[in-house]
Amino acid sequence: MRKVSVLVLVMLAAAASVLVPSSAHAQCRMGSGPDQADGIPWCSQDPEPQPAEPLAPAQWQDMAAAIAWADSDTGSKFVGVSKIIDQAIAQDLALSRCHKQGWENCEIAIAVTNGVLAIARDNNRALRVSYGATEREARHVLLEKCAAARVTCSVLATFDGTAQYF
Repeated sequence: MRKVSVLVLVMLAAAASVLVPSSAHAQCRMGSGPDQADGIPWCSQDPEPQPAEPLAPAQWQDMAAAIAWADSDTGSKFVGVSKIIDQAIAQDLALSRCHKQGWENCEIAIAVTNGVLAIARDNNRALRVSYGATEREARHVLLEKCAAARVTCSVLATFDGTAQYF
């Protein structure tokens, strides 16, 4: 009886080793090769996983902003762009948007790389622009210029061209 129970245990252990996948991740199927179907079991190992490509390190990217202004039937108008990767592209884009509005005499009023632009209208209805390292500084400098010119200004918009980290 004891020989039978030992034999049964050995057979169960052998069956378990076949049914439980090994840590080597072998793939087995019928056939003596990957493209054969001759009934002979064939096993292959999974390829070793390749290390992932390292990500490029984060870095600062220069950004630009630009304002174009022009004459229209209702007075001076402006358009601006923010967070453009190149100052020349920012200027071209601002001019393009200005022309699409149908305004006359479109021209770049101001452009900056790694800074913020501010635009205001004074009490004489003229547009005024300035820039700074931050939005707060751009607004402050613009209002100081207005005060120095003895006009009252209302800031209409700011356009962000500060660098981005990614």
